Amino acid sequence: MAKAKSKPYPPPLLERMALKTAVLLKARSFADMGMAETAQPMWAVAASHEGQIAPLLDLLGRDLEAAASRLSAASCYQKGHKPVQRGPPLRANTRRNGGQRSMDHRDEKCRRERECPGRQIDAVERSPAND
Repeated sequence: MAKAKSKPYPPPLLERMALKTAVLLKARSFADMGMAETAQPMWAVAASHEGQIAPLLDLLGRDLEAAASRLSAASCYQKGHKPVQRGPPLRANTRRNGGQRSMDHRDEKCRRERECPGRQIDAVERSPAND
């Protein structure tokens, strides 16, 4: 079966991706040299670029690349010791069951709390519809 053709990257997206890559490489270099404090703001800038790139990739129909970009943004925030900023939810975590949040959402929240006990994770809103 022939593979569906994806839309090409527009030039502004390519420029943003190149800028993100340059900042990311600098952050990694400084971190590898033991200069973590110098790298921290660079991780935040790289994460910001990744967070801006992901929705653009979604618009182009490149869902897997967008998901990878969101994961990379979260990783950059973590390396920069900044709390992960909330962005648009991943599609896999937004499934609904008759208007209720799916158990996948709660399972994911529990997993994150176990992995990062020091971080404050938003609580699942409780309402009669979610019980």
